[in-house]
Amino acid sequence: EESILPGNKNQRICVIGELAKEPVYQGAGSSKVNSVTSDNAYDAFIKNDCDISYAKGYSLKNNNIDKYLVKIKI
Repeated sequence: EESILPGNKNQRICVIGELAKEPVYQGAGSSKVNSVTSDNAYDAFIKNDCDISYAKGYSLKNNNIDKYLVKIKI
């Protein structure tokens, strides 16, 4: 309604996480999709001249917990 997305140069946006650049599309059976192209949030914000900051945040390659990303209460 308010045309907030996909953003504009007057917006300052922080994007956290690898899935913003490399989204995962999955499905099986009748929901399986083989798209020719795929969009991602990061590129959409860049395309719309948003003031964007990006942090990887986590790894898609392993399940290790990054102690710097997690605040532990003892």
